[in-house]
Parts: sequence; C-alpha cells; structure tokens
Amino acid sequence: MTTVDALDYSNARPDLDALVAAGIRAVGRYLSPSTRNNPGKHLTASELHDLRERGIRVFLLWETTADAARGGHDAGVRDAKAAQAAAAALDLSTSAIVYYAVDWDASGDDIRKRVAPYFGGIGETSPHTRIGVYGGYDVVAYLMDHGYVELGFQTYAWSGGRWYPGAQLRQIHNGAHIGGAEVDQDEIMAEHFGATDDTGGNTSMADLTPQAIFQTDGTVTNPPSRPDSPLHTPPPPADKANPYITADHALCYILETVLQNNAALRAQNAALVQELDTIKTALADGFAKVLAAVQEPATAEADAIVAALGAKLSA
Repeated sequence: MTTVDALDYSNARPDLDALVAAGIRAVGRYLSPSTRNNPGKHLTASELHDLRERGIRVFLLWETTADAARGGHDAGVRDAKAAQAAAAALDLSTSAIVYYAVDWDASGDDIRKRVAPYFGGIGETSPHTRIGVYGGYDVVAYLMDHGYVELGFQTYAWSGGRWYPGAQLRQIHNGAHIGGAEVDQDEIMAEHFGATDDTGGNTSMADLTPQAIFQTDGTVTNPPSRPDSPLHTPPPPADKANPYITADHALCYILETVLQNNAALRAQNAALVQELDTIKTALADGFAKVLAAVQEPATAEADAIVAALGAKLSA
C-alpha cells in the first residue's frame, strides 16, 4: 500500500496549511531557474522559509529542459555549477543534495552514452556531494547500480510497473489536486532522502576513506549502506541531530564492498576457466586428428615392408 507523504510541483503554490493537514512531510522544489512557460518554477527564499516554518521538509530538483542530460559530460558540469550557485543564493550549502532530472523515456545507449556521462560531469564538479537522479526505472537502476548517483527519485512513468528497491523517493501519481493546486504525489521510501535539513546519511562515496570516516573516539560518520545487503545495519535513531554509528558498521560496509567485488571477480574467473576448458578441448581434438593423420601413412608403409619380407622368406 502506498502512502502519499510528499509532493513535487513547479508553478503550483498549494496552501501549506492544507498540506500539513493532509499529512505531507516533504515537497520537492526546483533550484533550476523559472522560464516564460514556468514563471513560478524556481524555489524562493520566502517559500523555503514558509515550508520550514510549518515543518515541511524540502528536497531539491534540477531540470532546465526534459532532455538536458543528452548533452553528456559538459552539460553535467554546467548544470552542477549552476545548481551550486542557486543553492548558495538561498543560503543553502553548495553541497546540498540535488536530484537532476532525466525527464524522458531513456534506455540502452541513450543512458550509457549520454546520461551516464552527464552524471559523470556532475560528480566531477561535486566530488564530495551525494548526487540524486529523477527518472524512470531503467535510468535510476543503471545510475545507482553503476555508482553515478547515490539517491534515486523514481517516477512511475516509463517504469512499466517496476520499482527500483534502492530509490529513496517514488513519484506515484501526476496531476493530483491538493491544497487548491495541481501537484505530483510522492512517497518517501527512506529515512534519509536528501532533504535540505538532513544531517545524517549524507556522506559521499568520495569521503569513504579511513582518514575521512573514522573519528578519534572510535566512531564513524554514518556511511551510505545498501539496504538489500545481508550486512546492512539499521540507521541510528532519528532523534539524533548528528547521527553516528560504531566503527564496526563502517567495517561491515567495507567488507560488503569487498565481498561484492570478490563475487564479481569469481564470476569473471569462472568465465575464463570455462573458456580455457573450451580451448583445451579444441586443442586436444586437433592434436588427436594430427596424430592420426601422421600415423596412418606410417602404418601402411610398415605393412608393405612386412609383406615384402614375407614374400622373400616364402620364396
């Protein structure tokens, strides 16, 4: 059963008290600039203040055009720099988490050759920031599985009824009417989903070095963890403003990564062994055929000599 506890919108300005009454915990708003067709798209400082005053958390979105990610690496660098500047203008950290939109049915080579380099450019520009993506199943799954992003905001569009289990947010319905405005309905799937006030679980993969994660008191800043891993440990209590976990948790995360890498190497080794067995069998068959071809005329010649000797002896 889905729970609508978040919304996202661009031009709409729903009544915030109505959102609170409807149980809305967070809204997604755009850092990207307003346009002629979307004059109210950009999040303003006063709007951010009003949302926070009512206890509604905010997660940030970036979309200039639906297919901006087709611009590849350079477009990613450009958008990341613009998003950082927009965050700074709102007195938000320049390392604030942003969900960059892939707002079309991207698949196959479009993802591998265009979208992935776009997020590579974002990551290059924001090395110590966790990066998010908005898109359909294939986009979210590919980018999260391959380490381009750490947060996913998956839309039901272009997803064929599939949900990627690692996504922190889901967009489950478009064009709903709440608080006197048209909005998209979302569902929060994780404790840490990249809200601007989130103080925990926002360590980037680039920060996961022994020097960066281990503290002098034997604790470690909460690293990202894969919820489907057998080594996964539940997050620390939500009432801690700056959550920490023990070094054991970090070691589990590191061990988990090592095990996953080992599993991949074992799979590669198994494929190599199978290939070598095939080559070995082919060589053995070839050698047997060569040997047979060499032996056959030699045996015929020996038989002729024996026959000739026999004839002389009988004579």
